[in-house]
Amino acid sequence: MWTYKWHRTLDPACIGQALRDKDIQTDVYPSPNDIDLEKLEEENPKPVRTLITSVFTESRSEQAKLKKQTLQVSICHIIMQAACKQGFLSPLLLSIGLFIHQSTRSRVLLDVLSSLGLSASYDRVMAF
Repeated sequence: MWTYKWHRTLDPACIGQALRDKDIQTDVYPSPNDIDLEKLEEENPKPVRTLITSVFTESRSEQAKLKKQTLQVSICHIIMQAACKQGFLSPLLLSIGLFIHQSTRSRVLLDVLSSLGLSASYDRVMAF
């Protein structure tokens, strides 16, 4: 039989409060070249990180661990973008938007991915 031990850090109210209390810097964003996985992971509030890491199973190979860590950071940033204050823009999602715009120049693609929460919008990318 499957059982689940509920932790205080996984309480939805605790997660919501951590997202609302997050100190968000919106005046300066790092360039896409300066973004690395560890910096992005540090930006995630602990309750959100705990929730997402609890969903994934252990990985044995280094390549699988890196892929899992990348997925976890991405999911955390998508949650933060959706739940945080209006002025917040995830550096990860902004970098994705910049990369897509530089590669495709497609406003439609950026706006579709933005509506799914997977990228910054075309307008936000152009403002950067």
